Amino acid sequence: MSMAPALDVLDRAVKGEAGALSLLERTASIYVLDAANPSLQRTYGCWDFINQALTEVERYEGMAQTQQNQIDLRGHVQLLALMSRRAARRSPEADRRLIATCLSNARKYDASNDEANNFIEKNTQTRERVMGRIAALVFDFSFHNKRLGGHNSGGSAFSDHIAIENLCMIVAANAISSGPQETEQFVLEWIIPSAENLPPHAIAAIVFHLGSEASGKTVPVGTGDAIKKLSEPIFCHVIVPLLTQALGNSDLNEMNDNMIVGRCSTSQRLVALSLRALEQWCSVLNLEIVELKRICDKSSQGIIISLISDALYSDLEVILDASAELLESLLARGLRASNMVGVRQSVECAKTAEAAMDGEGKERDALLTELSCAIGLQRHRFTRVDHTGHTSSARCLVRVAAAVAVASKPLFASNEKHLLGGMLDLLLKAADHPSVHVCGISIEALSSLLNSGIDINDRLLPILQHRVAWPLNLINETALATTNECGASQIDNLDCEVDFHQFERFREHVLCDALIACYDNNRSRFVEICCSAVENICNGAVGLEDSFQLEAALFCLSSVAMKASKTAGLVTATPASRAAYGKATTHRRKNEKSEKSMLEECTIHDEYLARCVNALAKTTGYATTNPLALAQMCRFIGKYSSWLVKSPTQGVLDAGAEVALTSFNLAGGALSDDLSAKAIIQEMSISPYAEAATALRNILSRSPSHFTTPQALVALAGGWESSYTSANANRIINIEDREALCSGICRVLASTPPGEWVASLSSLARPTIECLETVVKKADAIGAALPGGNRPEPNISLQTVLKRGGDEIRLLSKMVLVFNHAIQDNSKTLKNSENNGVGVSSKFEHPFIDVLRRTWPCLSQLAQNYSSHCAISVTLGSLLTQSVSIKDAEKDKLSILRELCCMARIVMDSIVKGTETATLSPILEFVAEVVTLHGLAAENCVITKNGSSTNYCDEARHVIEELLLITAEAVGAVVGDAWSHPKEQKQGQSPFEGSPELRRIERNSPEALSGLFTILTACIKECPVLLITMEGGQGSSWEDETMFNQSVDAAALAVNDKEVDAARSAMI
Repeated sequence: MSMAPALDVLDRAVKGEAGALSLLERTASIYVLDAANPSLQRTYGCWDFINQALTEVERYEGMAQTQQNQIDLRGHVQLLALMSRRAARRSPEADRRLIATCLSNARKYDASNDEANNFIEKNTQTRERVMGRIAALVFDFSFHNKRLGGHNSGGSAFSDHIAIENLCMIVAANAISSGPQETEQFVLEWIIPSAENLPPHAIAAIVFHLGSEASGKTVPVGTGDAIKKLSEPIFCHVIVPLLTQALGNSDLNEMNDNMIVGRCSTSQRLVALSLRALEQWCSVLNLEIVELKRICDKSSQGIIISLISDALYSDLEVILDASAELLESLLARGLRASNMVGVRQSVECAKTAEAAMDGEGKERDALLTELSCAIGLQRHRFTRVDHTGHTSSARCLVRVAAAVAVASKPLFASNEKHLLGGMLDLLLKAADHPSVHVCGISIEALSSLLNSGIDINDRLLPILQHRVAWPLNLINETALATTNECGASQIDNLDCEVDFHQFERFREHVLCDALIACYDNNRSRFVEICCSAVENICNGAVGLEDSFQLEAALFCLSSVAMKASKTAGLVTATPASRAAYGKATTHRRKNEKSEKSMLEECTIHDEYLARCVNALAKTTGYATTNPLALAQMCRFIGKYSSWLVKSPTQGVLDAGAEVALTSFNLAGGALSDDLSAKAIIQEMSISPYAEAATALRNILSRSPSHFTTPQALVALAGGWESSYTSANANRIINIEDREALCSGICRVLASTPPGEWVASLSSLARPTIECLETVVKKADAIGAALPGGNRPEPNISLQTVLKRGGDEIRLLSKMVLVFNHAIQDNSKTLKNSENNGVGVSSKFEHPFIDVLRRTWPCLSQLAQNYSSHCAISVTLGSLLTQSVSIKDAEKDKLSILRELCCMARIVMDSIVKGTETATLSPILEFVAEVVTLHGLAAENCVITKNGSSTNYCDEARHVIEELLLITAEAVGAVVGDAWSHPKEQKQGQSPFEGSPELRRIERNSPEALSGLFTILTACIKECPVLLITMEGGQGSSWEDETMFNQSVDAAALAVNDKEVDAARSAMI
């Protein structure tokens, strides 16, 4: 069957044709003038299209009754309604202005003002006629009495409940946009008098959309006052009667003939829509529950709370969701109102305000008690809902209970506490619900109650310990397939409706907050329960199920580590420190703890945590093969490392370090070879290897001198070798993990006598140097096999090799950094040792010099051939920066610095001429560090006349000047005119024609310009005279200018740069 024009456009738009959608968009926004026939001129716009489309839909449905294979028009009507809403939200006055604009813009239009007004009046009449047709459709009982479902059930497209609601939305939008007077007239003269005679569903939908449209930002002035004036008649004469009728006409859970499978009945939909309308009006009027009850009490016998409570007995999500939304918004506004009591009392008369707020508070408490009792009665039904698998219904019911419980916090301390027990039982049942979406709502509410001092700790903590455990359906199937000792019957296979990462976030956020609240409620009891659980599990052979329980118990302890480790560490603190800490942590307790009780609490923490660590050091079985349990063990050790180094318990620090080191070796060894374990590790956000490396770093860094014994050093050396074994085998290990381990070991080596530093550091760097030599050989072999010789094009194999080389250079940088700090920290010790002739010779050299000499050939070759690759340039720049302070005691102070500057020049030249995406920033940081350390000496050389400066000052000036010139040319080649902007010669020729050819890369590098400005800032601080007097080198693009003038010109250009870093550094 062919379609008429308007219906055809809708059909094409429903199918997603861009042209049809664009036509509908423009039709709803503008008017056009049809002046083809001067005697029959007319305007055409949205209301004409809507009127025509309604006619064509009715005609099509009438013709389709005698034919087959007709099209279902429900989607067409819904799309037409959405288009009509946009036009209805435009006020009649705005429509008139659009018509006037259309006529004024028309080229062929030439008529009088009367004719123009006639066009405007006709459009107004068309709008009123269309709105009349839509209202007739909305209030037509024939569309409401037919079975819902549209074409497939033999009804009209207008009988679809979505279409009806959208048409009601148009009627409401038109009433609101017409102004407050028209809105009042529409409600008081049409809706209120006819509420009992019109279709209830249409009345409820119009009331809902009146509230929704009134909350918009573009409503006419005075709409809010009109809505406030209409609130009482709407509540008492429309919403309450509709709710009463709908709740009395149908069982809320019954599947009757008025509904089809998967949908709810007319009465059930009416209940949900009425509740949504009530919530929308309360939101617009900013009403809380007390104010709502007061308004409804005037004419509806105060049954509104009872009606809301009755709606909670439904199992349908649509009703429970509407009830939850209503109560959540009402109670949230009530909490905000109660929090404003102090503000009101400071503004109003104190006695009057106190009496008014006291009366309102009592009324609110009475309402909350009534709601709490009603929700408490749902706890028995909640179990039935749980077993039927209605997760959505359970979620909505828990939303209501959570909102009421949070609002009822003051009642838990009153004599009405016993009336809240049922609601509390429901929340605790919900906290153990299999669905994360259900239990998460409940746990957040219970956490809030705990934070308010309500004692439910003993009931909630076991539930949280159970919820923390990983469900087996989230564990990789490969891991389960390899172990047949534990089936799904032994571990709850919870359908938690989330994936691995979502459950991980649920634990880290929702459950962590609840565990912290439980800990704050009773600290000693929390630590005792969790540590005892760990100890009991580790005492025997740990099976698969036990390993997940162990992981859960350790997660509970790790969640409170920040507070628990500090409390345990105070066992050796002074009484004053414990008293101060106790005073700071008793804000939820009625009385401040005494010194004796604080010492007892600290002792309990230290004792049970020590027993827990010792038990972990002895555990075997699945605890060491389950990657989740292994990672949690290391996280626990890492988070409690600050306590471990302070604990007076003998051997607990060694036990913690043993757990971390053993886990590190397992994670990099056998665990990485287990396919099932690797599958789980790939899903984890932080691998066991990373957790173990972090734990080792924390322990070694906090107590390095404790691990300087030969036995400890041998064990650490084994761990360091193990990291290279794992890295060489391409196992799951990141450079950040290796850096963490390297940092911890270097701190231990730095705690040994200074005379042993050279040998210790050389031994530590041996595998790193060997690896670098291998990298150079492989890179050269790959480069020789590719065209281009030593400068091969990008190649995946080469990039992989160079990335490994960059990782090893990062480790060297970490070694230099740690020992730089060690030299600074031990400067007094070194000086005393030198004076006493013990441990250090008078010509002491940096312990990294020997390593630098051994690695220099490899580093030079990488810099010469591969520094155009980002992996090499970045790490080399970092190593050079850390090595600036190294001095050779047997030569002059700047001998090593000259070698470093030579390498920096090679790297900069390779980056400028290379084709890779390497950046100059790391090398520029090296230059800035050189200026910072030696700029003052160079400045003294410039200021001092007649060569009276020292050789060191002369050499420093020479090095810095040469380095600055090289850097400026490199940056100029990268950033182009932003640094070396061209200037015309007398004949208008470019000044570059006399300069040596320097290939300019067509790319913008604001980070390089920012780095250069950082160097110049350092020059201004350390050697300003040198900067001002230094001229450009011969052959440079700015050889006739000083460095200072050139930098000022470039900074002036860069201030307006779109890159923030470049503009900021230029201004500085």
